[in-house]
Amino acid sequence: MLLALPDIFRGVGINPLTPGNTSLLLWLIMGYMVATAVLVVGFGRLGDMYGRVKMYNAGFAIFTVFSVLLAVTWMQSTLAVMWTIVMRILQCAGGAC
Repeated sequence: MLLALPDIFRGVGINPLTPGNTSLLLWLIMGYMVATAVLVVGFGRLGDMYGRVKMYNAGFAIFTVFSVLLAVTWMQSTLAVMWTIVMRILQCAGGAC
């Protein structure tokens, strides 16, 4: 992700270092880690209750779906970055499983 950030922001036409866009840059970088910190323990408990294999398979499916949706960004500007942030956080839900 870190290696692709310049290309991502160039592709959607935003300079992430302008004062209004630094929060977008931070959420894009840290959103996955924050969501992981919140979800891992809860999904671990669900894995104990319903089976680890089921949770792993569900997580793999969720991660795959949101990875594809993450690659399909047709928007420009701030809306595209918001889409990317939301898809990364939902992708993290699959990764936390």
